[in-house]
Amino acid sequence: DIHMPRRGAGRPHAAEAPATVANMLRPETSRFAVLLSDQVFHHPRDVPLVFIRSTGDEAAQRQRRGVVRILGQLRIVNADALATDVASLGPAPRRIVANLPYNISTVLLVRWLHAAGDLADMVLMFQKEVVDRLAASPRSKDYGRLSVLTQHVCTVQRLFEIAPTAFVPPPKVVSSVVRLTPRPAAERLADLRPLEKVTAAAFGQRRKMLRGSLSSLLADPVASLEGLGIAPTARAEELTVADFVRLAALLTPFA
Repeated sequence: DIHMPRRGAGRPHAAEAPATVANMLRPETSRFAVLLSDQVFHHPRDVPLVFIRSTGDEAAQRQRRGVVRILGQLRIVNADALATDVASLGPAPRRIVANLPYNISTVLLVRWLHAAGDLADMVLMFQKEVVDRLAASPRSKDYGRLSVLTQHVCTVQRLFEIAPTAFVPPPKVVSSVVRLTPRPAAERLADLRPLEKVTAAAFGQRRKMLRGSLSSLLADPVASLEGLGIAPTARAEELTVADFVRLAALLTPFA
């Protein structure tokens, strides 16, 4: 059971709160997600809130008026989330609350992981299967490239699940909400591209031994793996996040 904080309890002072909350929401559940953001973050009414949606029809305008009444200060941006630079929405640190279009959710997440230094945290809604991947441990079926990238950059906290009946129309999947909090800069790579590259190669052929799957990246994969204390016969799902970070360091500087 997840009990959401009551409205108004423990609101942070505006000076202590992230300056911008960016909501990139599916039209049919946007009011629900804005209410969620207010509950989860006790959003101060004198801190800017940016709400991004891709529709501009009459229903959206009625919904906008309702949202303004609920949250007070609000700026609506009708835009494509994939084409929107979060940095343009307001000063850092930023907080992202998003009920993501599931077909582009992982693309957006990886983009935001690259900008983690400017984020306070992210509370995101995905299909439950995606959250299972974000939180997965090595040697499990859900552990993969997204697990490594996300866990290297952020701590992952499952918040709650949402049944299909909470949506109109109801989807055919269970949804799950997760909080991702960026780790201190000293604990993560300044450039994620080498980690993206090595995880793509390793998990792109996950049934292959690493000596084979990494042969396109490393001149002598056996020697490189043995030098890091990793068995060349291991497979991608056997490596920890820290192992992949050490492998990524072999590709630095990244060209």
